Amino acid sequence: MSHSSKAENKFEYVQSGETQSNSCILNEFAIDNSTISAQLQCGMPCNALSQCVGVDIVGDEAKRCRLLYGFPALIPSDTISDDRYQKSTGISIGTDYYCSVQLTNGQIISTLCSKGTHEWMLIQRRFDGSEIFRRNWIDYENGFGSEESEFWIGNQKIHELTNDGYTYLRIEMMDHDCVWKYAEYSTFYVQSGSSKYKLQVNGYSGNAGDSGWQVEFCTPELGDSMWYHDGMFFSTYDSDNDYWSNNCGLTRRGGWWYNSCHKANLNGEYGNTDHSNGINWYYWKGFYYSMKEVRMMVRKP
Repeated sequence: MSHSSKAENKFEYVQSGETQSNSCILNEFAIDNSTISAQLQCGMPCNALSQCVGVDIVGDEAKRCRLLYGFPALIPSDTISDDRYQKSTGISIGTDYYCSVQLTNGQIISTLCSKGTHEWMLIQRRFDGSEIFRRNWIDYENGFGSEESEFWIGNQKIHELTNDGYTYLRIEMMDHDCVWKYAEYSTFYVQSGSSKYKLQVNGYSGNAGDSGWQVEFCTPELGDSMWYHDGMFFSTYDSDNDYWSNNCGLTRRGGWWYNSCHKANLNGEYGNTDHSNGINWYYWKGFYYSMKEVRMMVRKP
């Protein structure tokens, strides 16, 4: 796998307008006018905190430092300064970076990668609603969006990745209080377009549940919202392949492996808090809560 990064001195400068996000402020404090640079004054406490993913230096004469947390490599855009930095040591734990992989058939797939305990390839990312996910079948098949913002890598590429052995799935979600949870699946496979990109997903582990939600009788694990989609075909508003008498892709405002309709709706409408129409993960927040940020990624076992 090849990759690239613009990291320097443990922080990566992020130009204005790039990798915008609604990342959360972990701490904020004043920067003094000593001989120590503002970046160093801000960066040292960030380096000491594992949950700090970057810093934001704001203000003109009286500068202040914001320590940021949330998802890695997503830096906020609502600042009057361009002094935004993302925590990085080249390709370090908790850093997104551009990468590409050559499949056994010779095809090269490029996307973003994330390095934690393992190296993951991102197939979906959402964080600000800048990209419309209420798309037709062709768009979902080919992919849309940009790695610089929100994107769906495309069903055909997901099929090719899983067919090449990228069969572990990780889903990360963050709510509007900057609490994030994850779900991992040891089996993830998407069939070809001729089989309507039928999904196989099982082997859940993670913490993406809330004990306050009643676990349904047939739910294998608290937090496993993908069980309901195992064995389902992909559906969009113009290609209805779900089990509901109506059209889930039309009513739930996204493309997904709908059943009748969902327990997870990660391609739903950003910010929509109507029943089942937002970015939902039922076994954590229910049907009326739309996640602030979410991303999906795959790797080989």
